[in-house]
Amino acid sequence: MIAPVLSVILYISLFLVLFLIVFTAARCESRKRFPFIALMAATFMLLLGYLFEINASVTEEAFLAKKILYIGSTLIAPFLLIFTAFYCEIRIKKRIMASLLGISLCILALVWTTDSHKLVYASYWLDSSSYVTYLNKTSGPLHYINHIYAFVLFIVTADMMISEYSKRDSALRRKLILIVMGVLCSIVSNILYLINPFNLNINYGPFAATISCVFFCINILRYDMFDIVHRASAFALDSMKEAFILIDANCAFLSANPYSENIFPSITTLPKYAPIHSARNWPEELLQLRENADGVPIHFTTDDDKHYSAIVSPIYAGNESLTGYVIIIRDVTESILLERAEKERINAELSVATRIQMSMLPCKFPAFPERNEFDLYALMKPAREVGGDFYDFYLVDDNTLAVLIADVAGKGIPAALFMANAKAMIKSNTSSGASPKDILETVNNLLCEGNDEDMFVTVFMGMLDIPTRRFSYVNAGHCPPLIKHGDNFSLLAATPGALLAFMEDTHYSQEEIALQKGDILFFYTDGITEAIDINYNIFEESRLLETVNKCEYDSLSGLLMCVLEAIESFADGAEQADDITMLTLEMR
Repeated sequence: MIAPVLSVILYISLFLVLFLIVFTAARCESRKRFPFIALMAATFMLLLGYLFEINASVTEEAFLAKKILYIGSTLIAPFLLIFTAFYCEIRIKKRIMASLLGISLCILALVWTTDSHKLVYASYWLDSSSYVTYLNKTSGPLHYINHIYAFVLFIVTADMMISEYSKRDSALRRKLILIVMGVLCSIVSNILYLINPFNLNINYGPFAATISCVFFCINILRYDMFDIVHRASAFALDSMKEAFILIDANCAFLSANPYSENIFPSITTLPKYAPIHSARNWPEELLQLRENADGVPIHFTTDDDKHYSAIVSPIYAGNESLTGYVIIIRDVTESILLERAEKERINAELSVATRIQMSMLPCKFPAFPERNEFDLYALMKPAREVGGDFYDFYLVDDNTLAVLIADVAGKGIPAALFMANAKAMIKSNTSSGASPKDILETVNNLLCEGNDEDMFVTVFMGMLDIPTRRFSYVNAGHCPPLIKHGDNFSLLAATPGALLAFMEDTHYSQEEIALQKGDILFFYTDGITEAIDINYNIFEESRLLETVNKCEYDSLSGLLMCVLEAIESFADGAEQADDITMLTLEMR
């Protein structure tokens, strides 16, 4: 009664496995289908051989059936190991896979040539006395070696599977549970065949292999073919216009989407677990991933002058251990070129603005060649393309010379606009008979009106009565000038007042000094005294005094150039932080 039932079960199993092979080959899109189809083909041969064996009527038929069965039983253990490793994405070296298949093929060759040796079966005969017909035999050494070899591979597969199962979180464990059950079925069937419980002489291997294939197929259908999230994710990655590269914690390549080929040619054909730096054009900036995995964009340029921005994100397992990195790389060449073009446009406009600003300042020297009572020279070096410093000098009338130097708080375009406004107001409110005190108090109130940006300006303004050489001046929060009276420069006593545009109705103190022939007034802005070097040391007022007293010059321009060279030497390559402006007045 058992034999007909087994035959029916074997027929059903054969058709089921054949259907799974055809269905998987035709419909499954997963890469895991290839080792799975090989495993099912071995199972098919196992079922077919056992079906022929239990229905054999003579010894020769049973022995042929056993040879067919051996094709499946010898190949199923290595195929199961390869499929499991492939499914869990565990790397097995190609030479190991080749060795496993080579051993199996050698065993098959010995089985099919067993008539010429006694390595597999010392003797064999058809036994119909049991519940099922089977080929009884006196086993040779190779028969036991084959079973031990298969059993060892099953144990290795189970250990691999259980190890992976223990590492995964609950969601991933559910994905592996059927694979674990399938592997355990093969081990149990092998044990049952060897111990032969109840003396039924039934080969449980074909049935266990069929059950395993069903489990595996369900798992692949559930998680690798019809899982909408998986397919949507794969579609999204393939459609991305950014490179998406996955590598492990040891910087070994795992996978990359098709767009990555545009940046790193042939990266998608890079062998799995190959060092990522072996990819063509792989930049040095992406070699130290652990240090750069902070979400900050990493910019690099390839040999073809393409610009890219990469973001490295670490991947952690459930136990917080680092398992790998995701690198997303975007082509930013177009934005970089647009940014460059925009920067060039802005620089061009700022260059024009600089020329306009400089043209607003008197820069023709000698300024008053027809006057031999005094001489003037000025120099300005903006920290940016346009600055907030300014100076001015002009004759109020034939006997009065106005000079001023100023520094608007801030730099760049806003400071330059405020500077132009302040300069124009001071000059327009200067009239014959007006004192520096009157002028600055009037201009202060005008600048306070509508000063929504809360800008302000420091000013030092003086008026020289040319015939008497008396110099009246007001200091509105500016650096006190230096005066050379005799052989050396010293600080001019100047009471500091409030800055212009700081507060309405501010009153200023006016002071006066009598100048003599040969005296020099040196006006400057804080861009000189606050100049810094590469170690953030400050130039300071004392160093300025020391510099001007050491300078050797035969003209006012020589004096200013001497000071400028001293500042640049002191800075030693440090970036200029503020505008540098100087103005000198010499009595003759």
